Amino acid sequence: MRRVVVPPELLRDQTAPTEIRLTGPAAHYASRVLRLGPGDPVQLIDSDGLVATGTLGPDLVVRVTGLSRSEAGESPLEIGILVGLPKGERWEWIVQKCTELGASWVQPVYTARGDVVIPDKRLERRLERWRRIAAEATRQCRRSLACDVVPPEPLAEALQGLQSCAEGELRVVAALSDDEGSCGLLGAPGGQGRVSRALALIGPEGGLTDAEVRLAREAGFAPIGLGPRVLRTETAAVAVCALLQARWGDMR
Repeated sequence: MRRVVVPPELLRDQTAPTEIRLTGPAAHYASRVLRLGPGDPVQLIDSDGLVATGTLGPDLVVRVTGLSRSEAGESPLEIGILVGLPKGERWEWIVQKCTELGASWVQPVYTARGDVVIPDKRLERRLERWRRIAAEATRQCRRSLACDVVPPEPLAEALQGLQSCAEGELRVVAALSDDEGSCGLLGAPGGQGRVSRALALIGPEGGLTDAEVRLAREAGFAPIGLGPRVLRTETAAVAVCALLQARWGDMR
């Protein structure tokens, strides 16, 4: 059955049977991309776990016959990825791929060696675009919940805003292969037992400064290496996400 992502407010507080009119991007996707017509079955998903099943009628009105909550496509491992905001479209690529790999949330952070800062007047539009990319990736990979894109902030503030490290939580910071004290993912403190939540910090081009690594350590992040090769920021983010899912998530 074809799936269409709709805004959460469209399904919120609805009861079946009901009728929902598709508008905006959802209408365009259903009619122009999927080429759905009257009588075609369709599922509406709100990226918050709510699924409406029904049939498309005239004028892009969906006759909803069932509403349910679903966690299909969701990993038992909660993954959060913090990334030094890279240049160009690479952050959008990170959002898309980490969503496909099952990350729960991603956040761009401002670092000493990163030279990308988004002006406040442009931030709302950028966030809207990033969240739309996450929603589209959610539909494509058949997840029930969208990967949340957290607004960017300086690294120190992002680390300070994290709750205390809980039991079953793993925190790692990707370090250059020759960084003193770094180890493999499985050798990180907490990596030998059961892990239900994992946070990973990835630096920008040029890596994190020593002071930033110290801040991460103080917040409970253990430095890990990703092999003998130096990876680009976006490659490291995807690699860590995949490694976490393969070890403690649903990619075994």
